Amino acid sequence: MKKQITWQGDILKKLKFILVFFYFLFQTSNIFASERWVLDKSLSTIEFELPVLFAKNVKGQFNTIEGFIELDVEKKENNKALFSVQIDDLEMNYLKYKDLLLSNIFFEATKFPLAVIDTKKLILNL
Repeated sequence: MKKQITWQGDILKKLKFILVFFYFLFQTSNIFASERWVLDKSLSTIEFELPVLFAKNVKGQFNTIEGFIELDVEKKENNKALFSVQIDDLEMNYLKYKDLLLSNIFFEATKFPLAVIDTKKLILNL
């Protein structure tokens, strides 16, 4: 009687292992359904332009940028994009306006040194 119980226990252990294996096999296919695209800093820029009265517009770009886009191409759900810029690391055409731009009138860089754009919902039309 004891051998029969251990034999049934071994079968149950093997069955549990097989069920767990197939569970992870199907779950991992769901995990890899999304793609992550990281921002290529050598090809990408985040630029800005501000109008100035009686002069050319102030134009510039942020030097320190990070970001990625995450896409679920199969379900087309839970897509998102996240980008950030370091506010005080910028280049611009009128350096005399840099202090004004970093002040509390525009960017308020001392209080908010990092700007983040986080989309919770990104819709794909493929």
